[in-house]
Amino acid sequence: MVGGQRRVSIRDVAREAGVSVTTVSHALNDKGRLHPETRARVRDVAQRLGYRPNPAARSLVSGHTGLIAVLATFPSGVHGHIGEFGYFTDLIGGATTVAVEHDVALVVAPAVGDRSTDAPFVWDRIPLDGLVVAGTMRGDPTLDALRARGIPFVAIGHDPDGGSDATDAVVETDEAVGMRAILAHLADAGARRPGLVTLPPVFASTAEAADAYASWCGQHDVEPAVATVEIVDLLRDRAATVDAAVADLLAAGVDAIHCPVEQLGIEALEALDRRGIGVPDMVRLSTTNDAGRAEIARVPLTTVDTDHAELGRLAVETLLDVLAGHRAPPFRLRVHASLTVRASTAAASGPDGARLG
Repeated sequence: MVGGQRRVSIRDVAREAGVSVTTVSHALNDKGRLHPETRARVRDVAQRLGYRPNPAARSLVSGHTGLIAVLATFPSGVHGHIGEFGYFTDLIGGATTVAVEHDVALVVAPAVGDRSTDAPFVWDRIPLDGLVVAGTMRGDPTLDALRARGIPFVAIGHDPDGGSDATDAVVETDEAVGMRAILAHLADAGARRPGLVTLPPVFASTAEAADAYASWCGQHDVEPAVATVEIVDLLRDRAATVDAAVADLLAAGVDAIHCPVEQLGIEALEALDRRGIGVPDMVRLSTTNDAGRAEIARVPLTTVDTDHAELGRLAVETLLDVLAGHRAPPFRLRVHASLTVRASTAAASGPDGARLG
């Protein structure tokens, strides 16, 4: 190295090659109108001296930092931990795999959460090329802020407040397909009136699932039975909240229950157990996959499955395509859900012992 322990600078390369700093920059970044011999000579000198461009300086030239983020969203006032949700950990694992393969650094950004504080957005503090927004919600300021600043992003889930069809790059699970698949399966197993225990339509995914349920009921002349559990009530007492929702559905005469969130499905199974209502002997029960609890439950639960790692991989691949100019929003890409049938939805008998279906 030139100058002992000192890092080789672009000025050292220019001095050794007998050219200007600008010429060195153009030679190493394939810019300017340089004679091929000059460009080759500068590169040879840079290699011989062991010159490595300063990342910050290179980002100024290229306009890219080589850094992207995955940002998880939570409802305002909800302080969640990413590690508690298999959805996020699997998604981030898939996202990281693609980032590493493309020599891009990926960070996990804190949730935006409650914007009543003056805390800056992550992109106001860290120079990011773009973001993956994992989970879109009503009233969340994230997407509007990204649009206003012109920061490239891919949203996992469309914007429930509107706007995504006109401006955004979206990767999402086809919730409607998954809901139709589980309802068709429950009907084939003999269910005459499936009910739904779900969250409010805050997230794009739960809103789409609820809409698909209502549409299916209308098409099959089934009276909808929906018990919506509030997030604040779940945080205060999850067991009691889901227990009350299950009681409401049973009073409405449902013979099957679907919970489009795994934690709700596990709590619903325990609520039915406390009432002495057998699954699937009296009520069939299904949910979604998240942390794998459905599969190892006392009665293994049938699940609508999403490959969350694939969602993460596709989101980052798509973001990199957008950054490279290979694809331009708006567009929506969908990952299809699959169905894993387990014991909780086997053909069942009703309270009077008669076989249903």
